[in-house]
Amino acid sequence: MGIAAAMDQFQRTIDGLAEPLALMEPDGTIIATNEAWRRNVEDMELEGLDVGGNYRSFCAGRDNPDSLAIFAGFDEVASGQSERFRHAYAATELTRGRDYEMHISSLELAGRRLLIVAARDVTAERILRQQCRRLEADILQVQALERQRIGRDLHDSTAQELVALRLSLIRLKQLRPDPSITALLSEIEATLDQMNLEIRAISYLLHPPSLEGGNLVQAIEQMATGFARRINLDISFRFEGEAPPWDRVVQAALYRLAQEALANVQRHAHAGQARIHLVARPNGYLHLIIEDNGIGSSLGRNPTLRPPGVGIASMEERIVEVGRRMAVPP
Repeated sequence: MGIAAAMDQFQRTIDGLAEPLALMEPDGTIIATNEAWRRNVEDMELEGLDVGGNYRSFCAGRDNPDSLAIFAGFDEVASGQSERFRHAYAATELTRGRDYEMHISSLELAGRRLLIVAARDVTAERILRQQCRRLEADILQVQALERQRIGRDLHDSTAQELVALRLSLIRLKQLRPDPSITALLSEIEATLDQMNLEIRAISYLLHPPSLEGGNLVQAIEQMATGFARRINLDISFRFEGEAPPWDRVVQAALYRLAQEALANVQRHAHAGQARIHLVARPNGYLHLIIEDNGIGSSLGRNPTLRPPGVGIASMEERIVEVGRRMAVPP
């Protein structure tokens, strides 16, 4: 097939596409466009992007980071350094408030190496992401309120009933001083003391210091300090890096993750010490590391030793919901 026939077939193909698309020489000269491309050029009043214009020169002549990034990506694909290039840029006055994703790739057409430049409108995706973030924040707020309610109920009702039950045991000891009965009552009393400790710990973790104000570092430190006072566990906290205004949903997820982890340590690890390390990397990554000197996670993860619980699974689900990752060493 000759170049003319190939171009004619290519033109018929791209005219049916909804996304703006143009075919170009490696030097940036535009040799074909579809209807969507032409409509965008007209709507945005962009000069020099019709057939015969030079896309590379157009990008180089615009003094903004997005155009310069696309210019560099175009040259990478044109020179063969890369097979394809993608760049997303946010809404501007020029794009009439729309978000776009530019895709540049190479194409062999009738023995000629050409480049395809396509623009994809991703405004709807951006709006959907924003709505999802707001929904995530609302869900986390509802969860926090429910946790606080349960924590208050445990503290104000169940814990007080355990105290009353303990007082009744003391009276029973006084009424029936029989050694065998006294020993049994002492065992029950010890169990009640342990239950009271558990409830105090759970109540505190369900209703810890608030994350309001967006200070994740201070909130985790206060939570760890308060939890350590209520149980026989030495908890240390260390923060490394700078504390920029992190995403509120991510902060809430990490905060809840720290709560779940401390609860698991208290219930299952038989540990005497726990360390919480929050690290903010310069590249924007945020790491939460929680360690203890207990028996490890193998018992909870080996079905031959103990049925798996929901603690680790719950933490993994929580962190995956916000697009992050969690690792549990063996």
